[in-house]
Amino acid sequence: MRIKVAIVAVLLLLLGTIFVWLRNEQTYQKNLAKGESVAMGLNARFMADPRFREVKALGYTERGTRLWSHGFFQVAGSVYSTNDWLNVRSLVLALDPPGRLDNKVTIKRPVQPVSPVVKNPTPTNKPASKVPARTTTRKK
Repeated sequence: MRIKVAIVAVLLLLLGTIFVWLRNEQTYQKNLAKGESVAMGLNARFMADPRFREVKALGYTERGTRLWSHGFFQVAGSVYSTNDWLNVRSLVLALDPPGRLDNKVTIKRPVQPVSPVVKNPTPTNKPASKVPARTTTRKK
């Protein structure tokens, strides 16, 4: 009798594990498809706006094992201001992507133009100009 109970318990545990595995696989496939469609829509928006040309939505991915996984929607690239970064974040969250947002968008500071520094003037073949000496007339 004990052996039958142990066998039934093991079989139920095995069936439960298989059910959870398949359910997680279905959820993963559904999130992967939704993430791909959201990424395509976002990438079209990013390419249309010159502020976001360097930003790309990478889609949905999972980290961990299939039973205990954590899903993330990844966005990467760079923008030139904090306001643009917040706009990217709000655009992504407005479309309700699957999983947590993994925002790897960085803020670049624009390169400031450097004024040229002239160390020595270029030499010329002209003689240096002399300041005429000041002459005074003598009183007699």
